[in-house]
Amino acid sequence: MKKLFIFAMVCCLLVGCFTTAMADSAFSAALDMTKWQYNASDDVYWQVGIQYCSDPADLTYETLGVFVPGGYMNAIGNGDGTYTCSVSSDGEINGYTAETAPVLFPVNTPGHKAQSAPTGYSKNAATYTREGFIYVVAGCRGKDAGIPAGVTDLKAAIRYIRANLNVLPGCSERVVAYGHSGGGSQTAVLGASGDSTLYLPYLDAIGAVDSSDAVNAAMCWCPITGFDSADEGHEWSMGNTRSNLSGEMMEISDALASAYAEYVNHMGFTSPDGELLFLETSDAGIYQAGSYYEYVKRFIEVSLEHYLTDTSFPLTVSSGKGGSSAAYQTAQDYIDALNANGEWVSYDAETGKVSISSIHDFTARLKRASKPVAAFDKIEAGGHELFNAGDGECTHFDAVLAEIVKGTAYEAEFAEDLIRTDALGYSMDYRLRMFSPLSWLMPVNEDYGASKVAEHWRIRTGITQSDTPLTTEINLALALQAYGVDTDFETVWAQGHTQAERTGKSDANFIAWVHDIFQ
Repeated sequence: MKKLFIFAMVCCLLVGCFTTAMADSAFSAALDMTKWQYNASDDVYWQVGIQYCSDPADLTYETLGVFVPGGYMNAIGNGDGTYTCSVSSDGEINGYTAETAPVLFPVNTPGHKAQSAPTGYSKNAATYTREGFIYVVAGCRGKDAGIPAGVTDLKAAIRYIRANLNVLPGCSERVVAYGHSGGGSQTAVLGASGDSTLYLPYLDAIGAVDSSDAVNAAMCWCPITGFDSADEGHEWSMGNTRSNLSGEMMEISDALASAYAEYVNHMGFTSPDGELLFLETSDAGIYQAGSYYEYVKRFIEVSLEHYLTDTSFPLTVSSGKGGSSAAYQTAQDYIDALNANGEWVSYDAETGKVSISSIHDFTARLKRASKPVAAFDKIEAGGHELFNAGDGECTHFDAVLAEIVKGTAYEAEFAEDLIRTDALGYSMDYRLRMFSPLSWLMPVNEDYGASKVAEHWRIRTGITQSDTPLTTEINLALALQAYGVDTDFETVWAQGHTQAERTGKSDANFIAWVHDIFQ
């Protein structure tokens, strides 16, 4: 039996070496321009299965597909259904040429799951190629691999494509990432961390090519991000909407809410007109006063004002539950419905101005907490899978929460998790920095200015989503505006955790935005 075991182990090692050798031999930093396929109905040349790093951690995911408008290519048939292509200098689509066409990278990673690498023609490609864009779908590892695996893979894919824009159509200064939820989160990190040295050890580990991983534009819908303050912000803004908490959990919730005020006052956020935003103690709720509080409150009011402006009355709204619906003849009817269980909204029909009594009254009616205390670093569930050290296990990551739970049954577990390092020897604190967009955007942070931040941002979020507090996107937008980059931010009334838009469709609005910034 022992000999059989040794023989089996040797075979496994040989197979492993062979697999690695196959992966290495399959990799070339130069894209093979003789292997294009063609979709005649969409007029798109395409390739998939392109390995984008020399030493992949998981080749199941670390390949990409490229989809190019036919007008940008000169093609010669190879006689086997494939084509050898070169860039055409004559093609023009929507005012773009092969040299000026934007390059789009979708980040479809809900819940920070893996993004599958394409294995065939993408049905979504023509939506973008007919606009004159180059469409690139890169597989990436998911949360089971722990951070920063997903962003590392996406950066490696961006580097690979940018390094090949000498033979591929596309402009190296017009790279656009976009995504929703966990995809919006990773898009935000890509947009803030371009060429950051923090990622170099991880990029080197998978053999990423030597090029820039910066993106030039980032479209984020409902980004689940800002984990360095997410638990605290959640409790500050929504913690008081819960009921039936134990005494211990209530104390933890209150301590997190207070810690959020400390975070805000340390960060030094400023409004677009330069006003310092801060929180201060109050009689009604925990730190529910100060210029930061008023800024968030006004954002809620403006969101409702925009909704009333955008909406045509009479309006019939379906509840989505059993087909029931409500009808509103006028904007005032809608306001009256919001006030049905107690007045908290006032509306001036002449000016269109809205005022709410408090953030708490808004959240209690329309944005109640649906997650437990410490919504992201789940206290009783062992933390968050996203922050595992490569073993797939849920891991605690919030150092502020670790201080709060000292003296409880959770203390030892938090302390043990926070000193864990990953396979490359990096700490939880280091990896959390890598996954927090504000690391590079706020002057109080040591990484401030040490990256190439995307020049253009578009952020949309549904105001009633309970997945994350409104402060997540507000803080990101404030940091970007203060950094001096083009920032288009809206929080959309009556929409939840979706690709929220005030009007129109998300894809069409996104495409129009790309045209606006690059045409």
